[in-house]
Amino acid sequence: MRTSMRLHATLLALMLVAAACGDASTDTTAATGTTAAPATTVPPGTTADPNMEPVRVGLISQEKELLAFPEISAMARTLETYVNSELGGVDGHPLEFDICLAGDAPESSVACAQQFVNDPTILTMIVGSFSSDPAHAVSREAGLPALTLGNFIEDLVHPSVYSIDPGILGLVSVMIDYAVTGLNAQEVSIACADDPAFIGLCELISALLDGGGVATRHLVAVGFEQADLTGAVIAAESADVDGVIVILDSSQCVPWGDATRTLGITTPMLAADPCMNKEALDSGAIDDWFVVLPSRAPESPTTGDADVIELNRILDAYGSDGATAFGYGGWVWGNVLALYDVLEGLGYENLSRESIDTALSTYQGTVPLYGEISCPGPGSFVGQCVTEAAVFEVDGGEAKPVTGLVETDITVFEFLLEG
Repeated sequence: MRTSMRLHATLLALMLVAAACGDASTDTTAATGTTAAPATTVPPGTTADPNMEPVRVGLISQEKELLAFPEISAMARTLETYVNSELGGVDGHPLEFDICLAGDAPESSVACAQQFVNDPTILTMIVGSFSSDPAHAVSREAGLPALTLGNFIEDLVHPSVYSIDPGILGLVSVMIDYAVTGLNAQEVSIACADDPAFIGLCELISALLDGGGVATRHLVAVGFEQADLTGAVIAAESADVDGVIVILDSSQCVPWGDATRTLGITTPMLAADPCMNKEALDSGAIDDWFVVLPSRAPESPTTGDADVIELNRILDAYGSDGATAFGYGGWVWGNVLALYDVLEGLGYENLSRESIDTALSTYQGTVPLYGEISCPGPGSFVGQCVTEAAVFEVDGGEAKPVTGLVETDITVFEFLLEG
């Protein structure tokens, strides 16, 4: 979230009224007659023909420096193999990802985007980068459609950029609502990764909480170099508030959880999705935490439905090293299957950058474990094609749903576009 965007205090309370409007359907039948739901068996003759020209998709994966998400490329390779092995590729042609690894600096993501723009065989791209907006500036000018993380408002308001995910606005809406109605919090502290993108988001959350009648006692910036976060937990006065909002990088979640347990703190922790990763679950450090997630992908197979079981079957059958439903792995799942549905619906002979962009701009469908996909998105947020998110509780190392997928009204954030 860019800190240059102005907050209008008179509208803050209105957001909380509209933040969560009830459970949404998780039916996996697409609204327009197509579906991205994976098959549970492998019919004969459904493998892609390796002798056919591949359908090439660019993927920017941020995993070279401090903020690294290697599950993005690993999950993409897993789903590439799954689509080609069980779904017949795209109209018989192999799906192929061209993966460009980026670092923290925007220049590397921009270079990846330029690489894809310059390659006429790349028909679309997926951007798994915290420098998504500079990358999209390059792709938009060249007419290359893109699917994005939706971490910044700029990702959601331009043509040819689509978020198959509730994005930052949907996740924040559900987090704020759960702090107010689920935790009944009157006062919280916020633990925030000491990074400009994180700090801007934490300041926004603090302002929104204040508009809903929840005070922020402390906003504590947590450094990446700290192995022991006991001091930060104490600085947040975590034992003396009604809840702690945890907006940390995935590498910081276990140290934060370990510190709270060492100090005997039982205050509820309400975290963003980076903390829902396999390492954190297995460690026990985040047991009893509540985590806001963009999908049901990390749900435990022991409690999940057929879609959860199927996702884990695919991971077991084709999962490359590092592939996971946790972290941004679940985001890749949603984006790849939605994009596959669009490509397959068009057919190989009709694929072009323009045709894919047109199809995405009006796409209506579903992906298992995600909310309904409806493009264009609501109001000014034309790229926000999914507006549902869910709250999970970590119980014995497993992610168990608390709310189910909750529909949010992100049009209440229109004021962020002013100024």
